[in-house]
Amino acid sequence: MSLRVLSKLLPQGVRYDTVGGAGKIEIQPSDVATALSYGNLHPAAHYLALVKYCNDEAAAEKLIHYFESIFKKKIANNEWEKDVKDTRSLATLVVYEGVFGCSCKRCQGKGVELDKKGIIPRHKECSKCEGTGLGTLSQRHRARIANIPSSTWDRHWKKRIDELLSLAYELEHQVTKHLKWQLYNEET
Repeated sequence: MSLRVLSKLLPQGVRYDTVGGAGKIEIQPSDVATALSYGNLHPAAHYLALVKYCNDEAAAEKLIHYFESIFKKKIANNEWEKDVKDTRSLATLVVYEGVFGCSCKRCQGKGVELDKKGIIPRHKECSKCEGTGLGTLSQRHRARIANIPSSTWDRHWKKRIDELLSLAYELEHQVTKHLKWQLYNEET
């Protein structure tokens, strides 16, 4: 579905050449929800998109439940320790960091920093985040969110959370690919 066709479906933008009548294309949560209804996204990817772009609390609960079920499966299959008391806080950490991420402290999430070398200051790609604008939570902060002592976190959970974060990032990649196709694919 192209953005032009989608704009015809929405009451705020019925002109064929622009969305919203001002020429500026702004994707609204309703646009994202509509685009998500087309195609075959994994349910967890669907929930991730609803949380990230539509602030859907019910989808956040379902996404936390999804990651919590992965934790429980790994524990049941003896891949991970059984002494985990709170799988929900671990799943919440994965959703918090995997969906919303953290802003880079050096560039404040902009992806560029001011290069003051030379006569004229110029903007350059942030050397810390490499232009992504994203930072990471400290291991201490991660342990605090997951309600796990720092020493136990470093020994047992740091790599495990990174494994699940990579799954969250893969889900986000699926969502991004899907939304680009649905919202920006022009009809020929």
